[in-house]
Amino acid sequence: MRLMQTMWVFSIIMACLMLGGLYKPWLMLWWRATQTRLDVIKLYGGGAAIGYFVYWLLKIYT
Repeated sequence: MRLMQTMWVFSIIMACLMLGGLYKPWLMLWWRATQTRLDVIKLYGGGAAIGYFVYWLLKIYT
């Protein structure tokens, strides 16, 4: 149950970071030479989608 809550919070945080990165990409991708909104969507959107997918897998199988 604790892991499910953690994955839910992780996916929410990643989604919020993605929204912030769409506004100012250089703030979220400060370690890269070029910061584009597509990179923000790939990195943070992918993390949010994976977290949400793992959350549902845990919910179904536990």
